Amino acid sequence: MKNDFRSYDRQGTGNDAAAGLLLVLIRGVLLWALVPIGFVCWVLTVALVRVPLPQFLGWLDNNLVFLLQRGPLRVGFPEPSVSWVYVRDIATVQHRIRWSQDFA
Repeated sequence: MKNDFRSYDRQGTGNDAAAGLLLVLIRGVLLWALVPIGFVCWVLTVALVRVPLPQFLGWLDNNLVFLLQRGPLRVGFPEPSVSWVYVRDIATVQHRIRWSQDFA
């Protein structure tokens, strides 16, 4: 499964559109907390993880989207558009936080 939720097929029923809108809204609110907390965690663990900040934040965001799709939005996403990425696999993450990606 691809680690890039932009590949999610957005064509479908009205429930798919509602779930996608909820994902964008909830993710947007949570990113306000995730980015500053993620930055502090990256500073504290940079010697251990050895990845650039954008890749680390992308890993956090990727797993946030996965958790939202497997948790509160499970009904709207029968199959998650991203897969869970373990800490040992941070170096393989291609996903990055882009401010316009949800609307492209």
